[in-house]
Amino acid sequence: MIKLFVPIDKTKKYKPELRGFWYSQESKKLYYDYIITKRYKNSNKSYIGYLKKKYNQESLFYLQNGQAKIFYNRDKIEKRKKLVHDLIKKNIPSNFNRKLIIKIIDKENISSGYSKIKSIIDTRTGDIKSTIYIDLIALKDRIKSGYSDDYYKGRKNKLNFVLHNKKLALHFVILHELGHIVNTSFNHNSDVYADDYAISELKNQGLLKEIRYIEDWSCD
Repeated sequence: MIKLFVPIDKTKKYKPELRGFWYSQESKKLYYDYIITKRYKNSNKSYIGYLKKKYNQESLFYLQNGQAKIFYNRDKIEKRKKLVHDLIKKNIPSNFNRKLIIKIIDKENISSGYSKIKSIIDTRTGDIKSTIYIDLIALKDRIKSGYSDDYYKGRKNKLNFVLHNKKLALHFVILHELGHIVNTSFNHNSDVYADDYAISELKNQGLLKEIRYIEDWSCD
């Protein structure tokens, strides 16, 4: 259950008693809105997001279990998705000649637990369409715990450079999935090739030489 505070326009016949004050960074002035309250049983984030659109607000203020909360817009998520999207396009090999669809999995999505790539062949034309999924939610675990030896022996130590390094981890995941695309041999353990491809590209870009890094994105 939430108690939502919604700004509305006053009319000649109706003037709400509640007022909400807010400060504009642009005009440096204090303003106020007339406020009404609404109660909703559904407190799911996606539903609150729906209410934000319904009431055409940049953010929503509400009470839940006696706590005051603010639901902000999706600018941060969209900015992060655009950054990852641009990074993928930047790293696509120059000789890449198939259609690539990019899907970024973030807070509002359901995580599959790992990033992946799927390719489909059009039987009529023979064209190949690939979809790359970069799971930023699952990436948090990779940054914290690294990789295991499940795919092949020695992988955990081989990829330990992703530990506690968001920038390297993100670059590696993207390059690893692109490595699956450029691997035309389709050998039994394609993850070995994809890992080696990603490591080679990281070295070519000078990223593995970094001792520290500056980031402008976050999985938090």
